[in-house]
Amino acid sequence: MQNIDAPASALKPGLQRPVLLILVLGLVASVLLYASRVVPWDTALLGLAIIWTAALPGILYLQGIGRGPVPFFPAVGVFYIVFFGLPVFTLPFGYTGADNIILYNRVILTFVKPEVLALVLLSIGAMVGAFYMSRAFLFNRLRAFRFANEAQAPAINILLAGLIVSHVAFQYLPVLRQVPSLGQLLGPAGFLGFGGYYLLWARGQTYRLDAAAIFFILLPLEIFSRVRVFFLTDIILLAVFFIFLFWREGRMKILAGLTGFILIVLLAYTASTNLRSLSNDTAEKFKIVGKGFVENLLHGKITDPEIDVENTYADGRFAPLVKRMSHIWIFHWVYDQSPTPIPYWDGFSYRPLITSFVPRVLYPDKPREVSGHTFGQRYGLLSNSSSTTSVNIPWLTELLANFGPWGAVLGMFLVGVFLAFLDTLFNRRGMSDLEFVIGLTLIFPLVYPESNISVMTGSLLPLFIVLFAYFYVGLKMLHNWRA
Repeated sequence: MQNIDAPASALKPGLQRPVLLILVLGLVASVLLYASRVVPWDTALLGLAIIWTAALPGILYLQGIGRGPVPFFPAVGVFYIVFFGLPVFTLPFGYTGADNIILYNRVILTFVKPEVLALVLLSIGAMVGAFYMSRAFLFNRLRAFRFANEAQAPAINILLAGLIVSHVAFQYLPVLRQVPSLGQLLGPAGFLGFGGYYLLWARGQTYRLDAAAIFFILLPLEIFSRVRVFFLTDIILLAVFFIFLFWREGRMKILAGLTGFILIVLLAYTASTNLRSLSNDTAEKFKIVGKGFVENLLHGKITDPEIDVENTYADGRFAPLVKRMSHIWIFHWVYDQSPTPIPYWDGFSYRPLITSFVPRVLYPDKPREVSGHTFGQRYGLLSNSSSTTSVNIPWLTELLANFGPWGAVLGMFLVGVFLAFLDTLFNRRGMSDLEFVIGLTLIFPLVYPESNISVMTGSLLPLFIVLFAYFYVGLKMLHNWRA
């Protein structure tokens, strides 16, 4: 596989044209958001500061500072814009007012405290600062991930096809899904397999029949396995992976199409969440959700076909989506409730990290990850009778719940160091296609840090070891066999 990432050129003087465009549009958007605010002026300014601080990595990336093959850290910033900055201004679309923010239909925020937004701003700023300082001073001599020798495309072709077939089989065969720890390998293997094979195809290094089978049979099966249950996060993650891939390849038209697709998926959230469980038949499910999507978009209501009752959202047609994307208010609730009446966790949710790198197949009695469920009940977001429902805990909220405000700031500083380490190791110019796609498979889910840290990072090390061993041993064996 080829190496298409030439070394970064010297920075041109002055602001780059995309940066100027973003600054102008951003300033206009900021004025409009501030003018339409339903919160006090100081709260609105803090919300804008959160947005601009989280957008800073993207601005620096487009300016050519710390620019890797893909905008990994800028995408992390987008997460904090959407889930912690914009909700300050989308309140009218999801709630009846800033004094009546209802969370999970169980608890109510009656006042937005500026100090909470200031804490979010300080924490995100600590992460951004730590990232760039670490890249410049701590990891400036760290080498990127490399294979010792570049392999030939036919051998990589075989190994990638093996990953793709294994992944699709795992998606459709229940017996494989029951094998402990197998999902931690074969789940990500799909991203690596399809992404790597696309790069081979783009270089003209695949066989025609193999490519036809993968792109016209196995890839549609992969997409269908995600859309048939309408879990939108799985669909969006697949799109985000290919957005990164096409960004590196400079395929901007396809990238724009995928971005538009994500926006449509987000608009379908209300309909899919309310209607996806009404039928087990995939075709019928598509029909029901599609009708609900159009009905909600045009009329702000959804009709339940089983009982023929219209469900109109008093808070607006986008209320479910707005509430889903408003993690800052859960952060606010944790701030209000801790340390009194709810004590800090003191690291409880991080205990699974001690054993998370050990596959369950080797440690059958490994404690199960239940932090999201425990968190929901602990803070009154879930009823005590709920036995399986879980609440997503973004990294920032988890740090606050464990260690308090200053722990959140220090913790986000360490998160910035950690992300800088991964970015330096797996997102460097000069990497071969195979090295790049392995690295991308490992790190791209971290741009969506909506679940607690042990869930999202616990399998990183074993996954890296297994993938490295798979290609290292596989390439050696195929080389010896061909010799």
